[in-house]
Amino acid sequence: MPDQRKYIIQAFLIFAIVFVGIYFVTGFISIKSNPGYCGTVEDNKVINLDTSRKYVDGKILFQSKCAACHTAQIDIAGPALAGVTERGPWTDRKNIYDFLKNPMKFRISDKYMQDLRKKYPFAHPVFLMENEDVDAILRYMNL
Repeated sequence: MPDQRKYIIQAFLIFAIVFVGIYFVTGFISIKSNPGYCGTVEDNKVINLDTSRKYVDGKILFQSKCAACHTAQIDIAGPALAGVTERGPWTDRKNIYDFLKNPMKFRISDKYMQDLRKKYPFAHPVFLMENEDVDAILRYMNL
């Protein structure tokens, strides 16, 4: 009888360890499915748990229009977007709107863009987005 208790206790402990291990592993994996996770390039950005409509719209727009070339913190095919509204001509939000509708105008006429062209030789595509959509992307990026 004492041996049987010993086996029952061991079985219970093994079951508890496996259960706790699975719980922590699945919890860690689910962090990446939260609304703040871009899902493209990990950029060490703090996860934002905001699920408001404006935030979700910004996330969807960012992923469909920007994420192929941009992240928040890492330069890839295009520059990182964190702090973009504090750099060059982008301190004026109107310039961001105009740039997305006609990027070549800025590449030719703006000194800041000419310097960026040396590092990123690829032309930025034209995006005919509403200003509110651009604002939603910037909000999503926490800019």
